[in-house]
Amino acid sequence: MFSLLSILIHIINSIFSGVYTSQFLKCKQNKKITIFLWTLIYFMIQVVIFEVIQSRYPFNDVVSVVINVLLFLSMQWIFFRKGVSGQLFVCFSFVADTLFLHIFFVLVTNRFPKSEHTKTH
Repeated sequence: MFSLLSILIHIINSIFSGVYTSQFLKCKQNKKITIFLWTLIYFMIQVVIFEVIQSRYPFNDVVSVVINVLLFLSMQWIFFRKGVSGQLFVCFSFVADTLFLHIFFVLVTNRFPKSEHTKTH
């Protein structure tokens, strides 16, 4: 049902988002516990939204970005001290970086055509 690559991307995204956010915002609790819980919860929510729900009810990239921003902001509200301007900066910068990397990898993988030996007929 889920591809290994998409699961790995969600895991990496969850880890980096927690570490990235903790560099800019103060945690409400212990930093290591916060990053662990953030990673676990963010990963599970991403899989449910972007793998399970999206496979049944596809939505476009704009809706995906909006969902990601809302998820990120709500997670910040739960795990980190309030500071709206700081939270908005961290949220939008992380989501923008994630989109940039996604577009970069799509362009790189589509730029190099498959060799004659790997093409399927």
